[in-house]
Amino acid sequence: MARNKELMTNDFLEHVDDQLDRHRAKIQRYSPGAPWLNDVVDDIDSSHISDDELRRLYVSEIVRRREGEATRGVTNMARKMAKTGQMPIDWFEYADRPIAYTVEVPDEEGKMRKQEIRVTLRAATGEDFLAWARWREKKANETRDVEMQTVNVFRGWAHEMELGGFRYFPDYATAITQADEDHPAVVHVH
Repeated sequence: MARNKELMTNDFLEHVDDQLDRHRAKIQRYSPGAPWLNDVVDDIDSSHISDDELRRLYVSEIVRRREGEATRGVTNMARKMAKTGQMPIDWFEYADRPIAYTVEVPDEEGKMRKQEIRVTLRAATGEDFLAWARWREKKANETRDVEMQTVNVFRGWAHEMELGGFRYFPDYATAITQADEDHPAVVHVH
């Protein structure tokens, strides 16, 4: 039963992605939270989902979002302290909010796998804070490396489009595709 729901969820997500793509093809340039997203919601066929499933999906989404916001709230409090030096007026306002970090633990076969840990500030130990700090530092370094590589790809696209006289990406992509078909050994460096 769970596998069947997973397949239904994957098909439904593909349907949502298709609708988003269809609408973005008409919009092309927009700000996050743009009103056209409501049109996408209205166009999604959800007739296969029962009222009970819809309510559960809705409540589940709210619970997950609020849990994430609670976790970010603690991180934001720490950021504010780092930036301003100002301590919270009421430390216990945050006592039941969690911090989240990831550790690597061995599975049954001895392979290392990532496991997210969440612990409320009320129960957090010095080891929890150090584990959070190590995880966040590692994540920040990895993110920076990936972000800079991605920045270089975008700069490369801009440079190649300018050199080739292409105004829009589809024109550039068509030219690159054609060049790759004509000369398969050509490698583009970004």
